[in-house]
Amino acid sequence: FQLDSGKTVVNVGSVGRPMGEDKKPVFVLMETLGEGKFELVHLTVEYDREEAYDRIIKRGFNSCEELAKMLIRG
Repeated sequence: FQLDSGKTVVNVGSVGRPMGEDKKPVFVLMETLGEGKFELVHLTVEYDREEAYDRIIKRGFNSCEELAKMLIRG
């Protein structure tokens, strides 16, 4: 959306905790079209959440289990 100042704000997505129904990581590609115009495309990617869970648990830091569970739940 565009602010009163004319600046444009873009939600680029989420890799660790996506909020939509699709739990895949989301990122944005931006193409400048010239004259202050641009095009944004939100893209998703697959990744092994179980593997990410296991790696986080193996790190053993404080709250690692809570973080790992968030990846599984989304």
